[in-house]
Amino acid sequence: MPLSRQALAACVTLLCVGCVTPYQPMTGSGGYHDMEVAPGVIQIEVRGNPQTHLGTLQGYFHRRAAELCAGREYDWSFDTGSQGGPLLFIGKSSSTSIVVTDSPVNRRHWVKGTIQCRDASRATPEDVALEAAVPLEEEAPPRP
Repeated sequence: MPLSRQALAACVTLLCVGCVTPYQPMTGSGGYHDMEVAPGVIQIEVRGNPQTHLGTLQGYFHRRAAELCAGREYDWSFDTGSQGGPLLFIGKSSSTSIVVTDSPVNRRHWVKGTIQCRDASRATPEDVALEAAVPLEEEAPPRP
């Protein structure tokens, strides 16, 4: 008995749902791995399978960084790339967001970088510049 189109579509959908590398510790099919490389500096590596887009792995990098920093802000930089196929793509980003369009066919993407969690009391140069640019409200002189 042949499968109906709806049943076939449902089977294909179920097969594809499990294709993207899930957010998980590193396994043979991908995931994240982190280690402290210097006091307060943590290296995070995220790898995916051919069905996982680079943007997804970048999101996993930031998700892991947020977990490691327990919700505090963090400074970061990372390299991205892919292996497999005839080309090797490498991009760089540092403390800014980038948009990368990719074709994951037979390519395994990766993101590898470092983070440093900020202390709640530590101001960044951007914070200092912002405070200097915004004048504080002055108290009005007392009325006679």
